[in-house]
Amino acid sequence: MSEPCLNLQPFLILTDISRHLRPATLRALTDIRSSFSPTQPGAAYCVACAEFGTAADAELLSAYLDHYLSRPDLDYDQAVVLGTLLYLDEILGSEYTTRFLAPAGPWDRWLEVRAVAALAPHGCRQAVQQLCAFVDETAEVFASLGCGS
Repeated sequence: MSEPCLNLQPFLILTDISRHLRPATLRALTDIRSSFSPTQPGAAYCVACAEFGTAADAELLSAYLDHYLSRPDLDYDQAVVLGTLLYLDEILGSEYTTRFLAPAGPWDRWLEVRAVAALAPHGCRQAVQQLCAFVDETAEVFASLGCGS
């Protein structure tokens, strides 16, 4: 019975990220004005970038933070984007987040203007890591069931 697989596939679309989906994801992320808004699935884009795991993905997320950390009035996906960038830094051995997390840097200023209790950046990274683990485990389950093939 393949019906459960069909019911779950829309929710778990990231379990089968393939090369043909990457250009569309990158195009969506490149349009900073509309990619991450309250009506867009910003966390899903971030998980996709984390799963792709390239410097190009880190650069797109950096561009998002460059724009949106300077706009505390636009509270969208800054925390999940920063967490994803930290995750990519760990995977790539890069330091994209260094300039955002410098003392009194963009992240601290964004939190201060928003008058929000400090969000631990590494907690955001752990959340992204857990989402990626979920996606990977789910992909394995679907592969073992022959769903989507």
